[in-house]
Amino acid sequence: EIYTYQSCIITNHSLRRGLQLYEIIIHKFLGNSIIKRLEKTHFHSNEEIRQRLVPDTNPGLGEWLDLSGLIAPKSEIDTLLNRIESGEITRLQEINEVFARLHHDYYVNEWTWAWDKILSFYQLDAETVTAADVIHIVKKWEESVVSLDEMIYCDARKEFSLSFKTGFGADGNIQEKALDFEYVRGAFDNNPFVTATLRHIEVKKALGAELIERISHIQ
Repeated sequence: EIYTYQSCIITNHSLRRGLQLYEIIIHKFLGNSIIKRLEKTHFHSNEEIRQRLVPDTNPGLGEWLDLSGLIAPKSEIDTLLNRIESGEITRLQEINEVFARLHHDYYVNEWTWAWDKILSFYQLDAETVTAADVIHIVKKWEESVVSLDEMIYCDARKEFSLSFKTGFGADGNIQEKALDFEYVRGAFDNNPFVTATLRHIEVKKALGAELIERISHIQ
């Protein structure tokens, strides 16, 4: 079974796989945001968690724009343009100051956007969200992070497969080819990229476990 969209042909399997990967990325991003929001804070009740989850500012809701690498709320860019058109801002330094503020406030504004998406994506109510809801999100985040890193790990392993050893030990047998490849590329388990990927998995697991432990006592 295939689907077409704007001259693009995609199989049912690829479409479903794409949706699965997209959902993994959503869990990862939203999980990152809520972990960042709740870091370095000890809570004693669900109400304290709810208070911390309330955004500090309104900018951030709605569409965002990429201004040559500066990711900012469209509402803030529209405000900047209106101030320029009205003559309120007349100097480049003033524009740079706005850009600097948007850069500084990125994570504050990002949380406003992320919290709105968390409520809709996980079908939560800001007035009744609990530690259990947060733990559920963190566990989904951990599954997604580990899943992505495992994909990277498997792709890296392919680079060490027999088919990639063509040209190594050209005049020797398979064993000599493998030894020549290992001499040049190194062993898979000792490869810096591979070890960094495995270390990243452990670090992220510990990060999620720390937050869960910090709020798991709250009923």
